[in-house]
Amino acid sequence: MVNEIRTVCSDLDLKIEAYRFEGIMQQFPNHFHDYYAIGFIENGRRYLQCNNQEHMLNAGDMVIFNPKDTHTCEQALRAHRTQQISSHSLIYPPKGYFSVQLS
Repeated sequence: MVNEIRTVCSDLDLKIEAYRFEGIMQQFPNHFHDYYAIGFIENGRRYLQCNNQEHMLNAGDMVIFNPKDTHTCEQALRAHRTQQISSHSLIYPPKGYFSVQLS
């Protein structure tokens, strides 16, 4: 049995939440965010489906989801019978964090 580790950090000054997931075996259901999400695969492989396109993410890969991008992901272990358990991190800047004002 694999230990699942979920770590959550937030920075009140920067108004950013960061999550780290290690060994999560369950598939994340198809969902979206109202804000940007930045993901990084630390090790292993993850199967990702975003806006009806399939991707295999490997260690060192980074993804950026636009607001409202529908996506789901799971361990490549389950989806493609590989042996390495993955860990990944996500950063959620608040809505409007990347907004630029034009004068």
